[in-house]
Amino acid sequence: MAATPVTNILTIYKGVADVSILTGRTTYDGWSKTVSVTTTPSGLSVRVTYNGSTNRPINPGIYKVNASVTDPNYEGSGSADFSIDRGDNFIYFSDPSPVVAGSAPFPLTAMATSGLPVVLRSSSTNISLRGRLVTVLGAGTATITASQAGNTNWNAAADVTRLLVVTAPTPVSGSIAGIAIRNVTSQIPSRPNTFPLARPTNAGALVAWGDASYGQTNIPAGLTNVVQLSARGLHTLALRTNGTVSAWGWNAYGQANVPATASNAVQVAAGVNFSAALRADGTVVAWGNNNYAQTNVPAGLANVVQIAAGSDHGLALRRDGTVAAWGWNAYGQTNIPASATNVVQVAAGYFHSVALRANGTVVAWGDNTYGETNVPAGLTNVVMIATGLNHTVALRRDGTVAAWGWNNSGQTNVPAGLTGVSQIASGGNTVYAVTTNGALVTWGDNSYGQRRPPAGLTGVYQFVLGLYHGVGLRK
Repeated sequence: MAATPVTNILTIYKGVADVSILTGRTTYDGWSKTVSVTTTPSGLSVRVTYNGSTNRPINPGIYKVNASVTDPNYEGSGSADFSIDRGDNFIYFSDPSPVVAGSAPFPLTAMATSGLPVVLRSSSTNISLRGRLVTVLGAGTATITASQAGNTNWNAAADVTRLLVVTAPTPVSGSIAGIAIRNVTSQIPSRPNTFPLARPTNAGALVAWGDASYGQTNIPAGLTNVVQLSARGLHTLALRTNGTVSAWGWNAYGQANVPATASNAVQVAAGVNFSAALRADGTVVAWGNNNYAQTNVPAGLANVVQIAAGSDHGLALRRDGTVAAWGWNAYGQTNIPASATNVVQVAAGYFHSVALRANGTVVAWGDNTYGETNVPAGLTNVVMIATGLNHTVALRRDGTVAAWGWNNSGQTNVPAGLTGVSQIASGGNTVYAVTTNGALVTWGDNSYGQRRPPAGLTGVYQFVLGLYHGVGLRK
């Protein structure tokens, strides 16, 4: 009898492979990362996922790594955590080379290994830092700090601080011989030179001297019939009898690009990198740099009779003796104090503001790093005020002068015995005083010859001073 066939199923299972994942930690560098996977037996093919994706990770984070054997004869898997930390971030910021007071604005170079932008900041008052552009305001040592805050991929960098040394020449002082000054009045004025809402009928020509690095002394050809000037930084403004405005000099922010709206003007005011004009209808127009809202004239501002411009802020005196302010307020320079009432003149320093009241007293506010808002106790009978970089000057009714604030170039050292003054002007770290007998007395900074008008100059009835240059208006 034949045997009955028997059928059985032979099952061969996959062998079990061991899977080892070598993870560790790594740092972000912008490139994708992978882990090392080994198998026993060795050389088996493996599928690796990171948080469920086969894409290799790039950005910082903790990733769940799963590795599964895909060999036809073996099976096995393993898992582990894989960490990518934020990348290290370093700042490269070299020591700036020393400069001399009066140097033209210049950029600084700072970079981070991450490629992210570096932020530069400084609280020093002898420079103005806008982004990476440094404007030198006076002598001293400025501290500049470079920062990079990092992001989701890069750690914050450690701050790097450098020093910028600004030197100044030895100041000189004294009277200027050979300058015949045309007296505007025969006596000390009872009120400051506020600007009426009507154009003067007299007209004059211009002369300029001092620093010309940005063409601030290059008076436009054919410019005539000028009735008022203004200079604060490295550019100059001129108002003509027909109410038009001319501008020249540094124009990095369009401060010398006079807009069509600046028409029918009765006064101009130059800031450091912005400009303003008062129109005959009592409204104000401003143009140029607006990083600090210095050209955002307050809505509805009207009945203005005089304006002033600081580094990055504007002031306006209304007909009722009240004051308006706008622009940069880091030092409270636009916070009008309650005591600033019945005002007859305003003046703006770089980071401070000053108001002359009808009773001959002075109110000052804003930056007081150098005592520029410390009005001398008992100061009265003031008829005119002027401001420079970080100092203030006041003319009394008796023809004497008081000055206070920063004195790095002797700008608050009023010459002994100075009397009979009828006009004052100030800018940068320089001061001018014109006496009733026609003498011009100057003191303070002279690093670019800004205290030395051309010899033999006659018929001058207005002086203005920029940061390092002077301009005179004459018949």
